[in-house]
This record gives sequence, C-alpha cells and structure tokens, in this order.
Amino acid sequence: CLDYNYQGHPESTKRVKLILNEFKKDKKFEFISSHKATEADLPLAHDRELIEQVRNNSFSDPDTPNIDNIYEYAIFSAGSAIKASELILNEKFAFALTRPPGHHATREKVGGFCYFNNIAVAVAKLLAANKKIGILDIDVHHGNGTQDIFLGKKNIIYCSLHQVPLFPGTGLTSSQNCHNFPLPPETNIVGY
Repeated sequence: CLDYNYQGHPESTKRVKLILNEFKKDKKFEFISSHKATEADLPLAHDRELIEQVRNNSFSDPDTPNIDNIYEYAIFSAGSAIKASELILNEKFAFALTRPPGHHATREKVGGFCYFNNIAVAVAKLLAANKKIGILDIDVHHGNGTQDIFLGKKNIIYCSLHQVPLFPGTGLTSSQNCHNFPLPPETNIVGY
C-alpha cells in the first residue's frame, strides 16, 4: 500500500504512514499479511467493463490517476478488506489499513481516488454467504459508490456521516436501506 503513489496527489502515502506509526506505538495490535482479491471477488461489486478498464489502465477520471501497476494495487487493497471481513466473521477485531481507498468507486466507474470499492467487494462476498451486514461510513465525504452498489439490497444497511457541502455532493437524503446523515462543516462532537 505504501508503493501506491502519485507525486503531488492528496491521497498520499503520508496518510497510511501516520496511522501505521500510531498503531506500532501501541503494542496491542498484531499486523498480519493480506492477499489480493480474486477474479471471482471483483464482479460481486463491479461491472466487468470497469474491472477491465482498471486492469488495462484505460479509465478516465480527473481525480483518479492512471498510474503504473494500478490494478495490482487496487486488487491488493480490495483483498485486504476481504481479509479483515474474514477475521471479523471469526469474532476478531480487524482494521484494513489500505490504499488506494474505495468508497467513491461505483459499480461502473472509478472516482474520487478510488478504483475498486474495497468495502463493497468484501461485503458483497459476505452477502453471498447470506450474512446480514451493516456498514458505517465515517469519512468526511459521502460514500456515493458504496450507496450506488448497495441501494435497495436486502440484508444490508449502509449508514454515512459526512460533511455537506463537499465532494461528491451526494448523500443529502436517505433512501431505502441507505441512511445518510449530512453534517455542516466544523460540526462539534456534541453535534456529531
């Protein structure tokens, strides 16, 4: 995840390094290796055309750079989310500290620094095993891609707390199984 880099891009290795250093200071955490998402995993959340665009680096999005080896980075990131979900199913706490991020990637397109929707791939795999899942998205941005993939799906609740107005400009209201809580800038802890 630290190898994925695009000079000058706001989604930088600095984010992961800061979090990683804090986790390393606290000796409670165990670091484990992960694996790549498989060819069977990705279509659970994404159209084949998007998968091929990322594989061939043939997509176009102003915020999501075309960089060498992006498919490898993206399938490792999605695989890390799958690994964390497997640990959780075994009643362990898990956190996938991974990049590139994922919650802006929709079923059909990349966006907002995201190539594959990591949480959606992991959750779709769990849904295939008839699990009931809740996703709590606490990013400053609305996870428009996650909502796009799961809107109206049974056995899943998506909940997003995010700042409005802000990119991507979605998540203003709730719909079906997707519950959105738009918050104004500088919301304090009481308001949150």
